[in-house]
Amino acid sequence: MVLSPPDKETGRSNASEPLRIFADARVVRSGQTGVGVFAEQMILHLAEIAGARMTVASLEPQRWHSKAANVNVVPVSADYQSHPKGDLYEHFQLPRVAAESGSDLFWGCAFAVPWAPMKIPKIVTIHDVTMFTYGACYPAGFRHYMRWVVRLSVNASQAIHVPSENTRCELTRLFPHAADRIFVVPEAASSWFQPEAEGLPDAAKSLKGGWLLAPSLDDPRKNVSALVNVWRKIAPQDWTLVLAGGRVKRETSPNMGVLQLGRVTLREMRALYSGAEAFVFPSLHEGFGLPVLEAMACGCPVVASRGGALPEVGGDAARYLDFSNGDEVDEWLRKMISSETPRSQPHGPSLERAASFSWKKSAQMFLDAARELITVKT
Repeated sequence: MVLSPPDKETGRSNASEPLRIFADARVVRSGQTGVGVFAEQMILHLAEIAGARMTVASLEPQRWHSKAANVNVVPVSADYQSHPKGDLYEHFQLPRVAAESGSDLFWGCAFAVPWAPMKIPKIVTIHDVTMFTYGACYPAGFRHYMRWVVRLSVNASQAIHVPSENTRCELTRLFPHAADRIFVVPEAASSWFQPEAEGLPDAAKSLKGGWLLAPSLDDPRKNVSALVNVWRKIAPQDWTLVLAGGRVKRETSPNMGVLQLGRVTLREMRALYSGAEAFVFPSLHEGFGLPVLEAMACGCPVVASRGGALPEVGGDAARYLDFSNGDEVDEWLRKMISSETPRSQPHGPSLERAASFSWKKSAQMFLDAARELITVKT
């Protein structure tokens, strides 16, 4: 990685001192998506490294107080999802807050950084580029807004973090001038995810026979409808397709062999992963694909698409299907439900694959890249 020069010089004088990182962590909040999960885990693990000192801008300060006493928290009230209030705060107030914290580096955890020059260098995390490559999956207004944010943030940052080689290649194709500023640090499953059958949602406790687990129908990019359509045609008896997360859609009902749970707790999600015969992830595209590792960490076999970074994450431990080919999906499902030996033990290859990713290791990789940026700057 070749890093571009910073906007201005800072007062940092001793490279052996802990690196002071200011993170815009407003994305870490109740009901957070995978982007929030990533930011929270990375910040918590960076805070455990002696060479880092973390300050976070947070909408929920108590969340950090209960989890990490060594994270300095700056309470903010401007929600990043509130437009234009959140945008104005990010570009006009947040740089001042970061400067007052005495930090050496600004990190935008979720696609965005202040676009104006700052006295400290900036790193932005670009989780995926689907707003460019799969734009039809998003409402038009949001799609255009995110394209605008990513373009300007890429140009305003001295370094760009992505979670996979696939995302690095895609971002390079879109922004070739930024290629030498991009570095890859993968995600990992939280230590919370491990084989544990206790804690199923009440609606799932009465399931008879085997069941498969998949994301909700809420996000078109997850392509779960392709799986549901084949499942309806097969209509297997004594089997259930369980959809977890997001909002409940009216397209399915329990008498179709599909159970929609809506939002679930972490404890419930862990039990669902642990008890399913397989986790099916038919996503059109993923910048990383954290649910794959979460399922694997719980000992669940994974069947996924080849969309984006999924083969990079699942490796040889996952099975891959073309979910645009209904016959291929149909064949696999029929083999699965006709199996006379339901899963009774954690899937060894899944556990091994999940264990090869570590938040501790990823945090150190991120810190090393940040230090390189500071070294080049000074």
